[in-house]
Amino acid sequence: MDDKGSNRYNLRLSSLSQRDGKKGLKHKGDEELLNILPSYHMYQSTISKNLTPSHEDFRTEPPSYEITPISSVASSETSSVNDYFMDVSLPTSPNNAGEEENEEEDIMSIDNTILSNAHKLKRLTAMNKEISKDLIINIYLTEEIGKIGVAPRIVDPLSLELKQGDYIYGFVTVTNKTKHNVPFDMFPVVFEGALTLGNNNRPIVQPPVNIVRFLTMFDFNASWNDGSLDRLVTDNNNPHIPKNDIDPYDNTQIQLNHKKIFEPNVTYKKFFTFKIPDKLLDSSCEPHGLVKHIQVPPTLGISKNEVINSLRRKWRDNTDDAGISSPRPDDSDIGRNKTQYASLTNDFAFPDTAISYCISARIIGRSAGYRNLLLKNHLPLNPTADEYVVANENYCYLRLVGDADPIFELNRSMMTEEAKLIYSNMVDKIKEYISLAKEMSTLSIEDRTSTSSLHPTSSATELAKMRQSYYSKISPSRPKENVYEVFLLYRKKSIIGTNKIIGLAALSSPKTHYRVPYVPLAKLRKPDTPVPSTKINIPLDLTFIYSEGQNQSPPDFKHISVELIALNIKSKNLPIPVVFHHDMLFQNKSKGSDNFDYITIKLFQKYAVELSKLLKDVKRDSLEIDKGLIRDVKCLANLSSKYDYFKILNPKVSAMDSSEELNLISSIPWESESLIKKSPKDKVEEQVKYTKRFNAVIDISNAALVPSGSKDFCLIPDFQYCFTARLYYLKIKLKCPNGDIMALKVPLILQKERE
Repeated sequence: MDDKGSNRYNLRLSSLSQRDGKKGLKHKGDEELLNILPSYHMYQSTISKNLTPSHEDFRTEPPSYEITPISSVASSETSSVNDYFMDVSLPTSPNNAGEEENEEEDIMSIDNTILSNAHKLKRLTAMNKEISKDLIINIYLTEEIGKIGVAPRIVDPLSLELKQGDYIYGFVTVTNKTKHNVPFDMFPVVFEGALTLGNNNRPIVQPPVNIVRFLTMFDFNASWNDGSLDRLVTDNNNPHIPKNDIDPYDNTQIQLNHKKIFEPNVTYKKFFTFKIPDKLLDSSCEPHGLVKHIQVPPTLGISKNEVINSLRRKWRDNTDDAGISSPRPDDSDIGRNKTQYASLTNDFAFPDTAISYCISARIIGRSAGYRNLLLKNHLPLNPTADEYVVANENYCYLRLVGDADPIFELNRSMMTEEAKLIYSNMVDKIKEYISLAKEMSTLSIEDRTSTSSLHPTSSATELAKMRQSYYSKISPSRPKENVYEVFLLYRKKSIIGTNKIIGLAALSSPKTHYRVPYVPLAKLRKPDTPVPSTKINIPLDLTFIYSEGQNQSPPDFKHISVELIALNIKSKNLPIPVVFHHDMLFQNKSKGSDNFDYITIKLFQKYAVELSKLLKDVKRDSLEIDKGLIRDVKCLANLSSKYDYFKILNPKVSAMDSSEELNLISSIPWESESLIKKSPKDKVEEQVKYTKRFNAVIDISNAALVPSGSKDFCLIPDFQYCFTARLYYLKIKLKCPNGDIMALKVPLILQKERE
């Protein structure tokens, strides 16, 4: 569909035309299943069906007509044409009349469809919970394509971990246990991906603040439509003739009633097939169009709807076994295991935030048709006008963890540089607008500057001087931009409490992306697949130089410790305008706050306050500042963050030219180098630079949650989406003999490797 159609709410009409990333590899579903291109009428009656109830009636037999003589038709031809076009307003210009109006109407119709607003409709089960036992919907997953007369092999949804290109097979059953026909106007079977942003304090009790559906895949064969479609290549149906096929395996009806009713004590069954796309649609990231934001995000957290659906299903199953023949007689316990949610374990999401994937089936109809399902003390939903409501629904939640796109990973460095450039340009533009607004304002610059200016302390000044001396003496040829580096003024502490600076220590590591593979939970791993190694070697340079040319031995650094930090970021309402890079997360400052909150959020809070004050004095139109830029500043200033810390147990070190793993840094000898420099008075000064080059050997599988020490969790791959992100980095700490600690932060990329 074009951009005015399904793409506006991230809809994929069919997934079967997608092909696996591996060339030459064909799935069984590609050979047995058919793709369809829906007609305009089919599209309008399903995907684009308007939220305002229409006057269509499939349940009343159409009137019969007599054949009119030809002469009568000919004699009334002119009047018939006039009558036909009587209520049609024709455009005055055939070329462009009404184009803008039609475009606006088309956009409004897309946003005002039942499918895009299904989660906002009223639920009958909220007024009468017994409806869930009278109108039963069940969703089952199968190992293979569902076929009539073939016994299905049922799969537990929580035993799967899906990725891009995987097929999802199964079927939906609907049983009407009432004594009356239950009407419906729409029965969509959809594979959905949604982000739920809730209330921080009460995420389960309070309704979500924002629900973003970034993926919607509609199955025309499983959903109701007014045509008998071919699903398999072996089918040969007439799309204009309704069918009433019975599956001999379980005596269920394969086709929904063409009158849009569920008959009493009849079970209907519809097979579905979905294929997970390689990426989201480009329209998923509007208006910024960031490539990183259209990658398929992993399952994260537990949504409120998943909790409610689990409780509702448990209540229904415990109070009544549904009283019908189950299509899975030998699998009655599937899906009733102890773990009820698709996230399966602690994945350290925000308590009120979740990314979920599910197959949904809903019975949607006009409220007037469901009065007999409501309790007597309930009034009509809308006594003045008819409206669409959800009679009943069911969801099958799935766990999805996408793998890394090789092309994306190959260009990661380039994309990181692009992200840095976009971010830097945005910051420069904000600074320019602030500077321009100050010039245009009638107030003086002094009145607008903060009174609490920051001045460097003597210790900070001394550190800066020694750092400059360090670069001039030790590494004049090494660009600072190519390494992560942290400095520490080494002090000699005395018993009486005085501290004397005797030298400068530096710890550095090459600026690169350290990578580890994602490891699935043990219950989700294939028996014959080896567990990927999560061990990484991080090259480190430890350098020490005395400040006064002392000839004594350097301090004896012994112990190394490593901490893994998982950072969650979210925006509740506005889409994030940038791709986060690790320079926005840390800067390896020796002192002060060095995290995302201080470096990025507080910076944009400062910009937001300045712009807010200046725009009160200088009109926005005069400043010509873009509305989008103001929204972007507001978004970044109101971001929320969450940090989780993990201690890496048993870190080791090894010499650069050795694979032997050691426990102590002191086991690696110092290397010394004499440095000679002339002073301003032409006096020759000699200093000694001491260096240790070694690898920090760590294994991410040895991570334990701080402070509990628990290892019952799963580290999902890092990702970024328009409203939330997960990033990782490592904090390497060296303990000095005087008790001080040097801490160096390096980025960590955690991705699922493509098989």
